[in-house]
Amino acid sequence: MKPQSVITYLLSALAMLLAASCQGDMNVESVEQIVVEGSIAEGQFPVVFVTSSVPMSTKMDKVPLENLKQHVLNWARVSISDGERTVVLTGRNNSRYAIPCYFTTGEMRGEAGKTYTIDVTYDDFHATATTTIPSQRPMVDGLTIEPAQHSDSLFSIQAHVSPQHSTGYYQFLVGVEGRENDFFPSFLGLYTDQNIASGATIPIYRSHNRLQYNDDTFYSNYHHGERVHIRFAAIEQQAYDFWVTYEKFVSMGNNFLFPINKNLPSNIQGGLGMWYGYSCSEYFVEIP
Repeated sequence: MKPQSVITYLLSALAMLLAASCQGDMNVESVEQIVVEGSIAEGQFPVVFVTSSVPMSTKMDKVPLENLKQHVLNWARVSISDGERTVVLTGRNNSRYAIPCYFTTGEMRGEAGKTYTIDVTYDDFHATATTTIPSQRPMVDGLTIEPAQHSDSLFSIQAHVSPQHSTGYYQFLVGVEGRENDFFPSFLGLYTDQNIASGATIPIYRSHNRLQYNDDTFYSNYHHGERVHIRFAAIEQQAYDFWVTYEKFVSMGNNFLFPINKNLPSNIQGGLGMWYGYSCSEYFVEIP
């Protein structure tokens, strides 16, 4: 499994639907905006998706999925600067993603401690954002595999973590070989230094990737024989706030008592979305 972006169609679809939402009167037709979703990890190439928001007035249950492709901005110009040089990213088609076009480059890898500015233009849209990859890589003391409670066929993964000396904001990312094409955020996998006491044991759940699972088939633990890739990432507060809000939106998405009528947090100037960098340690676990 080749690691790429942690922001894939699950997030892109939500962003296109939610990013266009009105802050107040739900009857006011929103203005179409550019949505930039991308990340750059330590030692990895950047991966960026560029779309436009779907107006909140659009009745989504009457919009064919094919029509959403018009919101994928294949011909955007995307560049990244590390303060010393600027690289223009190339658009690539890849059927591994439900949004089949992403932007990347083989000329710039993420470096810990460096700041990266992204610049995106498309027609009248112009968006920028800045992120810094945390200088220190968080580490896991150890991983254990245990039979999951109330199941005779599933297993849980537990991470043993000591207090870190990094940003203070952390995220677990997971991918299962042969099942998922990429790293996805672990379900309920966000932590701060306040959550991590000395010798803390943290469950690493499977990602709630709606491309692979629906609410009826999703299970948070792992099956016998699965090979699980895990990243323990240090992220900035702006990214932490984004993902915490995203998790709340996912949790409340099917509850009519809590309608979603506000945007996800964003660090994109001139648009919506999130551009963030992270440093991470990586682990591989095979479920017995």
